[in-house]
Amino acid sequence: MDNDGWPDILICNGHVYPEVEQLKTEAGYPQRKLLYKNLRNGRFADVSHDGGAGISTPSPRAAAPSATSTMTAT
Repeated sequence: MDNDGWPDILICNGHVYPEVEQLKTEAGYPQRKLLYKNLRNGRFADVSHDGGAGISTPSPRAAAPSATSTMTAT
């Protein structure tokens, strides 16, 4: 997120089918993305509000992972 060398976290929830926007269900599919900044001490801060409309605007579609994104469990 800030190119400081510490891995940050971007979580994209949603649905894989674009037609889901047309469904009228009680459980809504549009969800906002979540952005967490690495605090370099084993903790993360929610900075989603700093990410602009691309992060904070709810979307019913999940984002595809980029070819350069990696995630490792520790």
